[in-house]
Amino acid sequence: MLSRSNEPTNLNLRYADRDHLQERYKEYRELKRKREMPLSERKAELLNKLHNGNKKK
Repeated sequence: MLSRSNEPTNLNLRYADRDHLQERYKEYRELKRKREMPLSERKAELLNKLHNGNKKK
């Protein structure tokens, strides 16, 4: 007889899938936010990232 402890449960699979979906949804929201933001704001955000990145080095 097979041991049930080695089999993944539906509950574990559901949680793993949910974590993956939450991560994908976060990425989607960030991309959507950037896409809908005006070009001038996007440029300003990129310049800030570049400027702050150079300070850390």
